[in-house]
Amino acid sequence: MTKEKPNIVLVVMDTARVRNFSCYGYEKETTPFLDSLAEENIKYENAFSQANWTLSSHASMFSGKYLSEHEADLDKNIGDLEVVQEDLEEMGYTNLAAVNVGYLSSQTGVNMFFDRHEFMNEGVDLDGNAIFEKAKEMRDVPKLDKYWKLGKDALLGGNFRDLFQAGFFVLKKALMRIDSGAKKTNRKAYQYLDELDDEPFFMFLNYAEPHAPFKPPFPYSHKYLDNKLRYRSIFEADHENMKKYLDSRKEPDEEMMDIKKSLYDGSINYLDTRLKQLYEKISEEHPNTVFIFTSDHGEYLYAHNRPNHLVGLHEEVTKVPLIEVFPEGKDRVVEGPVELRQLHYHIKEIAEGGRQVMEEQDYAISEDYGGENFPAFRDLDLTEGDRRKYSRYSAAVVSAEEQLIKYSDGEEEENPCRGGGEVSDEAREAIEEKVGSPEEKADAEGEDLEVEDEKIKENLKDLGYM
Repeated sequence: MTKEKPNIVLVVMDTARVRNFSCYGYEKETTPFLDSLAEENIKYENAFSQANWTLSSHASMFSGKYLSEHEADLDKNIGDLEVVQEDLEEMGYTNLAAVNVGYLSSQTGVNMFFDRHEFMNEGVDLDGNAIFEKAKEMRDVPKLDKYWKLGKDALLGGNFRDLFQAGFFVLKKALMRIDSGAKKTNRKAYQYLDELDDEPFFMFLNYAEPHAPFKPPFPYSHKYLDNKLRYRSIFEADHENMKKYLDSRKEPDEEMMDIKKSLYDGSINYLDTRLKQLYEKISEEHPNTVFIFTSDHGEYLYAHNRPNHLVGLHEEVTKVPLIEVFPEGKDRVVEGPVELRQLHYHIKEIAEGGRQVMEEQDYAISEDYGGENFPAFRDLDLTEGDRRKYSRYSAAVVSAEEQLIKYSDGEEEENPCRGGGEVSDEAREAIEEKVGSPEEKADAEGEDLEVEDEKIKENLKDLGYM
């Protein structure tokens, strides 16, 4: 009798860095559900992404290749890659996906990997309303007073549509977002399952809650905030200019940093509650299911003078959570390094009934082509030195004990996240063996992704890429 093929659910918490997960030692209890899974299942202590942003990282996960091999960072279309979904399809699996980031939409060919694929990012667009056009003209008026005045004018003028919109806007700002997408993503996952017959399924779910601009719904939006920061967080924490932090001429806003860090924790905590709901429903209705919880990359959160993840390969952005749950239960902690690109092979092995724990590596490799690939970066007015610093190609190698970052101009950082110190010759050799010499790689010229879909374009702007 042939053993039934397991269903596989790959959950990617976009931009969730391992340092902010309580199951990985964070002092705040941000992930109580994932903590409970980590205690009784497979937990990888040193999992690393092969890139520092969404498309490149997912291309490595699905194809098993390094960035310099698939070059999705430059092409911005990965639809022609050979990916694990093709192997699963040959084995009788139905491939399903629900994503919340535009770089995983049909715009970049990711939909080609799935039988059913849905871009979930939706929201209420209020920008076209007259009341908000008026608001833009009143930039010098404090925000709360501004919308109070506009609402009062709408009431006196009998314009109840504008009054409702103004009230809704203030409420939305006060409570952040009612839902950032996880609720809808779960609902789509349940719908997929209801429509399936008896075939095994591979389901890929990408959740955007941990990605900037960090807008968890109330009460998660205020759960970790200091009381004195709450008013400012409501009305001023929407968007930030990278220039304020990447430009050596600027002084960072310490208070805003604290606000953003607290909102980031709230986003992760909110997502943890939604993942619990997803897990309980799927495992109850489809008990023969393997769950893989991870992230595509982390976030700097102002470490190393970087506000986000778009440039750099320090552990804040390359080290990610990775927890696996098998139906029969496995309790193991994997200490050695693993690479997310191994998921390409690992998922196939799970489907075949083979190895159930990813093989530890001597070293994990990550790459970055630099900020020039992103319009949001190229638009910054930086000094020549700052622009050069953040535009270089770089490669990083890490083990359980050491880290080395090498840049295309010959500069190096040895153990930057571990107090400095020399790294071994083996670590240096690992970079060239896997991805070649950074000095020989020309700095990439930024290429714009031609986005025609307005929904995707607004999503990428909101996430800070454009």
